[in-house]
Amino acid sequence: MTLAPLFDSPCDLAQRIPSMVSYFLDLEAKIGRRFREDSVTDIVIASLLKIAGSNATVLVPPEVKTGGDFDILIVEPATGEAIQYRIQAKRLSPHPTTWGWGSYRELDHPHGQGKQASTLIRSSAKEAIKTIPLYAFYNPETGCAASGGEISGIELADGREINQIVKTLVKAKAASKRPRLKRLDHLRDLFFPLSTILCPPLGAERPASTGIIPPRTSRLAIETRGRPHWMWVKKIPRLPRDRQENLALPSPTQETSRRSRGARQVSAARRFPAVVERALARREEEAIQVALVKRPKIVLVSKGG
Repeated sequence: MTLAPLFDSPCDLAQRIPSMVSYFLDLEAKIGRRFREDSVTDIVIASLLKIAGSNATVLVPPEVKTGGDFDILIVEPATGEAIQYRIQAKRLSPHPTTWGWGSYRELDHPHGQGKQASTLIRSSAKEAIKTIPLYAFYNPETGCAASGGEISGIELADGREINQIVKTLVKAKAASKRPRLKRLDHLRDLFFPLSTILCPPLGAERPASTGIIPPRTSRLAIETRGRPHWMWVKKIPRLPRDRQENLALPSPTQETSRRSRGARQVSAARRFPAVVERALARREEEAIQVALVKRPKIVLVSKGG
């Protein structure tokens, strides 16, 4: 018997698990206990690993802080292509009468300073593999039903777009203002489904027997999706760092040198960074580690079309 839900493929999971998540979060009222984002994330991760079998593994990123709760890395060894999603999860606090007033209260974590969002953007930009920062918004069934199907149990949003909103929240707090930017009414136009990154669009290249979407197909779906007219990110925004953070990070010159060396090493010596190569080499081992894994990186191996 398994505690992880059973799905036929990652795409099947992306289409079915949002309704399961919304039902799970709605159980809070019945048992009198609040579920954290980690509880939902663990279910999603365990389910992905169960589906993919030897074509998936989990490892711990070497970074101390990434700004994300977990990574999904899709690789295709035959072509050397890869795309990584660094995901920060937030859960909805529903409004008792008006669903659009439901709020993601921890959006500007910690303490309204927004450092989590800026760290997510910076850590993604430093990766040798193309990394897209995302937010996963978990929503209970009451909110989903009240919306008339406009939102589901799991909605994704571009981390760079959310970071722009967080910057506005931080500035507003400094000016003693309280804009309602954490509300569903404001954020829902940025949402797109989990299936965007795990399911091929109609007419696109279909996954092979593993059911894992090719990296190039997943990345293209993200880059070409529609956006609301009031939000279009042309470049990765960055927040000013405090003095202590500046001391801990390399200078721009050092960082440019490090990244250029890293890019040459990846392309010349191996297709993927060493930590990913080790994960690919150990795919036949037990996928789920016994020890507690913080900020896990899920590696999904695609075999193309």
